[in-house]
Amino acid sequence: MLPAVMISHLATGEASVWVRHAKRKALLVAIAAFLALSAYAVALAGAVIWIGGSYGMMPAAFLVAAALGVTALIVVAAMSILERLYQRKRRKAAARNALYASTLAAAAPTILRSKPLMLVAVAAGGAILASRIAAGNSTSS
Repeated sequence: MLPAVMISHLATGEASVWVRHAKRKALLVAIAAFLALSAYAVALAGAVIWIGGSYGMMPAAFLVAAALGVTALIVVAAMSILERLYQRKRRKAAARNALYASTLAAAAPTILRSKPLMLVAVAAGGAILASRIAAGNSTSS
């Protein structure tokens, strides 16, 4: 649910509607997760039985377990790569913000002494703030 919709529900006193909706959604997601896990277990059992017809049950079980282990390692490796990319992105953003702050600190005395520059700086700051708020709202939905 969008944050604006949640806030409007809270502001209009319809919090109980939102809570009821959230509970219903959580219950349905839990049921869907249980059914997906059950289907996964049955599919694994079926794979073991199918492979077991050719190689025997014990080698088939080990083969399926090995395939799951390799899949788990691939997922962990992908998560590690994504975390590294995220950390790099955060470091670049921190460096960029530090650059902005040092530029502002260097230019602040000049801007504060000139009234036209002060108006331009306030307008630019407001535009940057509005764009960051808009970007934050569009990515959170």
